[in-house]
Amino acid sequence: MNRAHYQASIRTFISAPRDAIVGALARESVFAVEPAQLAAWLEQVDLLQEVLAPYADRGEVFFEFVLPRLGRRIDVLLILVRCPQVS
Repeated sequence: MNRAHYQASIRTFISAPRDAIVGALARESVFAVEPAQLAAWLEQVDLLQEVLAPYADRGEVFFEFVLPRLGRRIDVLLILVRCPQVS
């Protein structure tokens, strides 16, 4: 079961065109996608692609992640893998 409307490695996410990401989100939505929602997704994608660039090889990003038992969704879930420190 896929719990997110969009999921990708950070590397894939930061290199993907924002319109492709937002299009995938809109296709997976079970609700009518209002202009305000599209604008919010575009802003989130723009911001996160910029902020996550230094972490390209360190995790995954999930948009509209469903929490089944709570009947809710998380807008964006980010999982970063911590790299071990070198002594």
